[in-house]
Amino acid sequence: MAFNVGSISTYVDQLKQELITASVLQGETLNLISVIPGIKYSEALNQLSNTISVQNATCGFTSNGSLALSQRNITVTALEVKEELCPKTLEKYWMGQKMKPGTPKDATFEEIFSKSYVEKINEFNEMTLWQGNTSSTGNTYCKFDGFYALLTGETSKIQLTGTSSGVTSSVAFIDAVVAKIPAAILSRNDLYIFMSYANYVVYVQNLRALNLYQFTSGDMGTNYSTKVPGTTITVKATHGLDGTNYLVATYAENLIAGCDLENEDEKFSMLYDPYQDNVKVNIQWKLGAQIAFPQHVVTNF
Repeated sequence: MAFNVGSISTYVDQLKQELITASVLQGETLNLISVIPGIKYSEALNQLSNTISVQNATCGFTSNGSLALSQRNITVTALEVKEELCPKTLEKYWMGQKMKPGTPKDATFEEIFSKSYVEKINEFNEMTLWQGNTSSTGNTYCKFDGFYALLTGETSKIQLTGTSSGVTSSVAFIDAVVAKIPAAILSRNDLYIFMSYANYVVYVQNLRALNLYQFTSGDMGTNYSTKVPGTTITVKATHGLDGTNYLVATYAENLIAGCDLENEDEKFSMLYDPYQDNVKVNIQWKLGAQIAFPQHVVTNF
């Protein structure tokens, strides 16, 4: 039995845009935050701040108050994955492997390969959105600045005093974070406290130990997220903060990811080259991050 690559071109061509979209938009964080498509390179995020001055009504016209316009730029970075796969090598290993339990019997190999690439790109995007740092060139996630790098040194953010970069998942600590969230945004229904999975688990354990009846038996919250008791604020675990003790509290719409998804340069192709007898993988996409209003972010760094 030979490794069948004859349908790879047709399969990927039919689902090209679907696969690109899945690669860029189906990450854990990207499902929650603001995503702005159609950015070719850099785009200004226009912001408006209106201050009115209410006066007693009189005859005549006296101007009061102010309307301030400002901008923050978001830049997307062009990224790519290029690989060559040798069918002869695959014949020795892949064809002899059994499918994982639950894998559809009719799933083609190119479909499985494509899903694998989508999952890995999702993982890369998730980590870079949070931990990306262009000044750390030896880092895997140095392609663009993520939320941590954008907030580091940002003077308008709200920093918890005396915490440095450490975090404790005690109930009292999270309550202290909540107390720092500006009153102006407390009524929003998309407020989150983002943290690593490890810290989330500790927080839930601490809540359970207090026996405040937040949980039913065995419950850890839906999708590793739970409400801070007595509030609409969601404590959310994200793999993008795994390996760190960083914590970010803000409303989801305040975190912005920029992408393109409208450019012919973006592609997801797996093509068999009969002359070199290999499969060429060429995946290209764009992604960038920005904080709309840093003054509405509470951090411990």
